[in-house]
Amino acid sequence: MEKYFLSSLENKQLSYVGECEYLRVIKFKTGKNAVIVKFDEPLQWSSSDGFHGSDYAIISARHEGYDVIKPKYFPTFVYVTVLKEKDYDFVEEIETEDLIIIGIGELYETYDKAKDHIFE
Repeated sequence: MEKYFLSSLENKQLSYVGECEYLRVIKFKTGKNAVIVKFDEPLQWSSSDGFHGSDYAIISARHEGYDVIKPKYFPTFVYVTVLKEKDYDFVEEIETEDLIIIGIGELYETYDKAKDHIFE
């Protein structure tokens, strides 16, 4: 599948540039599309339980009219989430209750655009 670059102007935990490889398309029970991605370096975040990391995440479009499966607009604004308990290999359909929101990010088509936050 595709590879894109994730960064964020709004979220400190996602401010670095991470390459994410699309692994598989899934859906919310509402019908909204999402994509399971694998990062080149683990996604890290903190919570009241301490620090956490994951090689995988689920991204979904933040705004109506934007598609995370085959983005037409860059950057594409996305929610970056991880599963609470389910196994990424077996999940086909999700609900918001299944997810921990890590932050809001932007998908870019190149590393340089993500690093410099180039909006076109």
